[in-house]
Amino acid sequence: MKNLFYLFLAVTLFSCSDDEGNPCVYEPILTTQAATDITETSATLNGVISIVSENCEVPNNTEQGFVYSTEIQPALEGIQVNVNGANISTTIEGLEPNTTYYVRAFLTNNLGDFYGDEISFMTESYMIGDFVHGGIVFWVDETGQHGLVCAVSDQINLVTWFNGTYNLSVSTGIAIGTGDSNTNNIISIQGEPEINYAAFLARAYNGGGYNDWFLPSKDELNQMYTNKATINTTASANGGSNFSINYFWSSTEGEGSTAWDQGFNVGNQGDIDKYYVSWVRAVRAF
Repeated sequence: MKNLFYLFLAVTLFSCSDDEGNPCVYEPILTTQAATDITETSATLNGVISIVSENCEVPNNTEQGFVYSTEIQPALEGIQVNVNGANISTTIEGLEPNTTYYVRAFLTNNLGDFYGDEISFMTESYMIGDFVHGGIVFWVDETGQHGLVCAVSDQINLVTWFNGTYNLSVSTGIAIGTGDSNTNNIISIQGEPEINYAAFLARAYNGGGYNDWFLPSKDELNQMYTNKATINTTASANGGSNFSINYFWSSTEGEGSTAWDQGFNVGNQGDIDKYYVSWVRAVRAF
């Protein structure tokens, strides 16, 4: 976990008097504590709010909690989370990975807006082997915020690449990021299956409730092989299974009648006739 923190007091003193002339003192003390339990998309915010009030009427419309932002000095105009009590704590969700956030405890009422000093924390980057977004991370881009996941288990074994139609030349993308468009193009030509075929089966997978799975491109498939051991470990811990040591289809065509596959024993890639049968494991982008 990555976090930076400093603990400070925000003190504001109001002086006036009650009906008997006794001085009114209103002193909120706000401490913003270190964020804890930081993940790629969530963190727990912590703080302490105490108030010294003497000879003062109870302030109206009091709210308290935290404000946070990706910009310094977050204020009530930004994202606000209300939390009651003296020792305040709450978990926030939906954060961006690999991003610095700034937090302040706050209290507001008719006497004014009060803030604790600012702390900051950085969310985690996605890592190879994380179990998120319906699958297991096997590739992450340079931002640490986006990447590719594969299904926790093989979808099917011994299935053909095609649905009976040769000479497509529409799914020639090799690089990472081309598997989805390859799959769309294959299905647009091959159509509904008369027999099961690789791209259709990958797209039909709905792991994690997602419906945008696809057959990986040649380079995407190789990334899966490269990280096979890590993927297998995460799969076993999340109700999945190891990769078969047989051959898996990519969505990348060869020359007309062939398409690329890869062996998951020693990692060799080759282009073979589309009527041969290999295994399928679906992937999706996040």
